[in-house]
Amino acid sequence: MDGLRHRFCIRFLVDSTVAAKQLPDGFVPVRATAADSLHPALRRAAEEQPDAVWVASALCVSVSEGITVGERRFADRDLEDLQGLASWTIDAAPAEGGPPRRVALSLLTTNWRVNKAAEPAFVKAREFRWSAKPDPERPDDRYQLRLDGTTLTWDGRLTGDSIPVASTIDEQWVMDGNRRTRFEVRHTLRPTYQRGMAGSLRVEGKDALAKALKGSPIRFVGPMYFGGVGELVFTR
Repeated sequence: MDGLRHRFCIRFLVDSTVAAKQLPDGFVPVRATAADSLHPALRRAAEEQPDAVWVASALCVSVSEGITVGERRFADRDLEDLQGLASWTIDAAPAEGGPPRRVALSLLTTNWRVNKAAEPAFVKAREFRWSAKPDPERPDDRYQLRLDGTTLTWDGRLTGDSIPVASTIDEQWVMDGNRRTRFEVRHTLRPTYQRGMAGSLRVEGKDALAKALKGSPIRFVGPMYFGGVGELVFTR
């Protein structure tokens, strides 16, 4: 990904029973409070409900000027249509034992050509629609994601000054592809600056993602990253 325009994550909690149904074979949910890197807001929400077993989950969206798959770059000449890439992940661990892993349940793209270019390597992605525009009724921005039976709408504004980002954001996932392929995925992001996000998230729909988001006791959005580049490397 080059020319990053927007990058943010929606972090939330999923009931362990629901999480278990979404995970691929060989993985079991990990209690959120056992993770050292859990966001403080999610930790407080999980600890305030001791009778429930919550699992950390995230939906992250990146929107950039271009996406390159192998040797081929996908971009709109006039930059009217930006290239979107998103992922839904859940914290889990191997059923036979081992350290916690982040498991990607879905990889999403706004460009069907990106999906087709990745298919020969057995990488599978689903399509989603993305829009970023001013809220027609308020002096806010509106970011909207539509995926199958889910529509997510965030209305709000960026807060504070721009803060330079000196370090690389580095994540590692496990992800199933086509033809029973299982990938190790390394996702690195090198944005130039970030800002906070203040607003509200509305969730509509009845599919698995919508139900997971609606069932969470908290949904934390942000920060927003800008500029720079990102990369996903798939190995098997």
